[in-house]
Amino acid sequence: MVISGVVVVCAPERMVEAESALEGYDWLEVHHRDSAGRMVVTLETADADESSRRLQEIQRLPQILLAELAEYVLEGQPPRATRSSPAK
Repeated sequence: MVISGVVVVCAPERMVEAESALEGYDWLEVHHRDSAGRMVVTLETADADESSRRLQEIQRLPQILLAELAEYVLEGQPPRATRSSPAK
């Protein structure tokens, strides 16, 4: 199993519509939303290929401006961030 954390952005005036569209997926859960149109969601999928397909499905929704993978966890392994912080 793969659990992926995704940052989703929509226009603030389309937040209700976007959240409603996302909540229609049984493999997705919305954890946080704000008034600027940002949401944090998780996807639960069988493998990385399915996770990638699901992310693309979210990205194609007309209400969504941006959907980016932030972190993922493979069953039995520690979380992996997709972006690294700059070295100090």
